[in-house]
Amino acid sequence: CQLYPTDAMSDLVRPARKTFASNPGDNSLDSLMTSAFLCLEHYFGKLDKDTTGIIMYETLNQYVTKSGFKKQDELRKLFDFVDLNKSGSLDFSEYLYLLFMWAAVGEYEQMLETSENAQLV
Repeated sequence: CQLYPTDAMSDLVRPARKTFASNPGDNSLDSLMTSAFLCLEHYFGKLDKDTTGIIMYETLNQYVTKSGFKKQDELRKLFDFVDLNKSGSLDFSEYLYLLFMWAAVGEYEQMLETSENAQLV
């Protein structure tokens, strides 16, 4: 997952290094898990446009709609289901839960842009 930091990422999810790419020659479990979480943090940061540490339904809906997702009713139900504190937004842990449950409503490529990123995560 060759990712680079964006201005939309908050300090909470931005690592101290310049890129999010792990050593491509290192296939250890630690390296793969680190790469997967950095990839997830990157995409959370893309959705957390105001860097508050939360994402809103409207932002998520716009993002996945651009990727061809068309089941907005299902997305709304899933969003509400994983919004455990019923705040109307998702923090990073709720976002991880959303991704865990995502296979029931869509393709991971719609959430993570490429099949390579989807396979990594």
